[in-house]
Amino acid sequence: MQRVETLIRFVADDPCLEGHFPGNPIVPAAAILSEVVMLVETELARTVVGVTRAQFRQPLAPEVEWPVTIEAADDGTVVVSSRVEGKAALTVRLIVA
Repeated sequence: MQRVETLIRFVADDPCLEGHFPGNPIVPAAAILSEVVMLVETELARTVVGVTRAQFRQPLAPEVEWPVTIEAADDGTVVVSSRVEGKAALTVRLIVA
C-alpha cells in the first residue's frame, strides 16, 4: 500500500469562491473533489477513472489548510481522507487506472 500526506488549501481570491457564499465563503465540494483528483494523479502518477464515495463533513474556508492522507491499495482504489481538529473532514474513495 502506498501512502502520501499533503495539504489542501484554496486562496481567498480563487474563482470557485465567487458567490459561494458572500460574507461567509466556503469552498464548494466540487472544487475540493477536483483538487483531490489532481492530487492523486500528481502524487501517485495514476489516472482517476471513477469516484465511488465522497463525503464532506466539515466546510472548508479559504486560506485554511486541511491535512490530507492519500492511501492507495493494491486493488486499484485510493482513499483520500482528512481530519481537522480530531474530526473527520473529508473521505473520498476513488478508482484509479
